[in-house]
Amino acid sequence: MDRTVAVAVVSLLALAACAADDGTGSPPDPATAAPSGPGQRAQCAVADPEGQLILLPGSLTPSSATVLDGVDLDRSVGLEVIEQSAVAFAGRSTVQGVVLDYPPLPNADLADSLATWETRRDLPGLRLAPGDGQHAVLVAVQLTDPAAAGHLDGVVVRYTDAGGAHERTLAQPLLVQPPDALCDVAAYDSTLDWAP
Repeated sequence: MDRTVAVAVVSLLALAACAADDGTGSPPDPATAAPSGPGQRAQCAVADPEGQLILLPGSLTPSSATVLDGVDLDRSVGLEVIEQSAVAFAGRSTVQGVVLDYPPLPNADLADSLATWETRRDLPGLRLAPGDGQHAVLVAVQLTDPAAAGHLDGVVVRYTDAGGAHERTLAQPLLVQPPDALCDVAAYDSTLDWAP
């Protein structure tokens, strides 16, 4: 199994495990823990050799005519957006993930959203109608310093509908390590300083 597919599968399994948490208070595994409050560790991912990766912070289904005005990174340090797009998505609305290659490898398939990478539509200005169904937001980011880690709390999606202009924050606390670094215990512990 290649690295990208393995990481996509691990990301999805981690999210499924967090969603299935029975609330008994057992300590989270740092590698799979989803942040749920102050003092929680963020997820960690190692960027590709160019210092890039793709975020899937969530998806949306418009209930009326909607224009996606763009995205911003929420409380981001050391990262910049290099592409923002949306793609038709048939998965669960709660799916989030990270793909370690930009553009994704042909066999990358994060919950069916990247199987249709070539059909993605650019933001800003994408117009969606209720009949268009659910769309996953895809945000490619790059480290501003390829030798230093970056991080973010999530992605803010800006959109306009009949009710006016809105913002929706999709929380996805993530530490992005440079290509030659690891997501080790020290890296996870460092996220306690900034993760919400």
